[in-house]
Amino acid sequence: MKKIFTLLLCLALLCTMLVGCGKDVIGEYLENYDTGNSNKGELVKLHFYMIVGEGTSEEAKTTVPQNINTYLKEAYNIELIIHYVSENEYHDVVLAAARNTNEDDRADIILINSLKLFSQLYQENLLVDLTDFYNDRKYKTINTLIEDNLLAASLVSEPVKGSDAYTTHYYTVPNNHKVGTYQYIVINKELARDILHFNNSEIAAMTSNESLAELVEEIEKYYVETYPKAEHVTDEEYAAAISAFVNDNVYVVEGNYEDKLLLEYDVDSASEIRADDSTSNFVNVSSYPVASAEEAFSSAFAIVKRTTDVADLSEEEREVLKQYYQKSMNIILALNNDKTLRNMLQYGYVGTNYKFIKNLENNTNTNYITLNGGDVAYNMNLYYTGNPYIAYYCNSIGWNEEVYANTIRQNAESVRYQ
Repeated sequence: MKKIFTLLLCLALLCTMLVGCGKDVIGEYLENYDTGNSNKGELVKLHFYMIVGEGTSEEAKTTVPQNINTYLKEAYNIELIIHYVSENEYHDVVLAAARNTNEDDRADIILINSLKLFSQLYQENLLVDLTDFYNDRKYKTINTLIEDNLLAASLVSEPVKGSDAYTTHYYTVPNNHKVGTYQYIVINKELARDILHFNNSEIAAMTSNESLAELVEEIEKYYVETYPKAEHVTDEEYAAAISAFVNDNVYVVEGNYEDKLLLEYDVDSASEIRADDSTSNFVNVSSYPVASAEEAFSSAFAIVKRTTDVADLSEEEREVLKQYYQKSMNIILALNNDKTLRNMLQYGYVGTNYKFIKNLENNTNTNYITLNGGDVAYNMNLYYTGNPYIAYYCNSIGWNEEVYANTIRQNAESVRYQ
């Protein structure tokens, strides 16, 4: 490892002689559209581990990275060696790469796709602490790019040595996505309001099991009065029938933001709702979505340590190490705010792996795409490749303006009530 750093140090010193004052790497200052070649230093190669979607062709695994690196070398002076791994094998492959110190087999930037993977990497001290990046003025944009609830859920609490106090640290940059679920209480409008005569404000206040007690009692009475027990029906069967009737008219269900409207109209799809339809149910929120650690670490990027023996390094070697981490962080930031890179990693190359189409609903053709298949098929999970909010809309993977809007609304309520 020391030999590796000696070589890197020589490269860094050579770059210092060749490079003048001014900007360093484009992405370091989050100015991702300036592609001037001056003041960029030596080309840096980084190993990047990703989960590849089923059906992705071998050709795409070769040509997409080539196109990505054509852009990266020009804009960032970085080359990504992209390792595409199937989801089933990903956990073991990434662990092995993170532990490997061989320059050709190691990992620099990795996708974290589970709390289990994060925990194992963290416990083995293999991840770079990104807290300073979050606090650095050069990288402060990160705090506005990522949803607040995911950032909060990704924080790791650590004890302060020699103290009872704790401090928090970031080890990942989460990819934005819809978090948590609502717990809805669904109440049959006709029965509760029109037959049992509960008023709207009384029904609106029914947001817990305790507040439902009176309504449930009245529904049971209504059933007994309307459907008296027949002689051939046992007490157990009758009690089960009453319980089933209650559960058909008052029940609790988990769902997302958009599900509330469907539950109100009692339909499976918004397309089934007509302008003259009236709602069938009252739908009250019993609990709001909360981001969990499981969700924060289900889709996030992290940087793998190139060495854990920092104390043994010289100041010059530490500076080289720092530069590698900065370059890695630049890529992670770019996948959150550089639309060109983010969409290339997700969809591949326009005209080859995908094409733009006209969206018939809003008559636009600037941000809707359709994927090509066959020998050029490139299928990636939207939430594994960066910030979905700057990705092109693609109906075939379930990403469109409506899904985006509902995600923003749900996460906003999650933040408000977390």
